[in-house]
Amino acid sequence: MKKWVYLAIILVVLVLAVLPMFFREGPYGGKDQAWYEQHPKETAKELAWCQEKPERNTTMSCQYAQNGAVAGMTGD
Repeated sequence: MKKWVYLAIILVVLVLAVLPMFFREGPYGGKDQAWYEQHPKETAKELAWCQEKPERNTTMSCQYAQNGAVAGMTGD
């Protein structure tokens, strides 16, 4: 019984780890604005990905990256 519980937990963690890739949220999708504020290099990569195609700018990851970049520059 314990094996199945552990297997189920591992499976859920793996699915949640790769889920942003399936929704095309960019290389660092699934992060929040605070994360983007603290990781400027990764934010730059995410923003570059967002700018490749205009429709990507509507994704939550692109919006969080943009907001995080602005907040990171202003020190908020």
